[in-house]
Amino acid sequence: PEGPSTLALELRWDDKPANRLPEATWAGFAPAGVDPDSMVLDKLGQDVSPRGVVAGGGRHLHAVGDGVRWEGPDGTVRLSTLDAPLVAPGRPRLLDPDPGPLDLAAGAWICLHDNVWGTNFPMWSEGRASFRFLLAWTPA
Repeated sequence: PEGPSTLALELRWDDKPANRLPEATWAGFAPAGVDPDSMVLDKLGQDVSPRGVVAGGGRHLHAVGDGVRWEGPDGTVRLSTLDAPLVAPGRPRLLDPDPGPLDLAAGAWICLHDNVWGTNFPMWSEGRASFRFLLAWTPA
């Protein structure tokens, strides 16, 4: 068939207890059959490679628009993150003073919630939450 094949995913929890200690929940996506270094992030409608961020810039944590895309010899994988825009290429990272080099083979990690920052973020997340993703495959 022509066009992408799409899988809709929903990750949710019920009755999560509040926690005053620092915590974060992440969802990771590492598609097989693609070149990990082909990862690009949609930032304000522009494709940005995490490796293309200037030295000293924020390579390890990005807010994305549509999501993340990877290219492979057989086609393209696109992850649209509809409810959680904060993406960490390679591995989950929060308040990491020395993040080191990127390892894009570990995929893209989406921050579903955290209580690490006290400004513009809730200090605890409790109850129910739901996060939607679209995973699309477009053959070459």
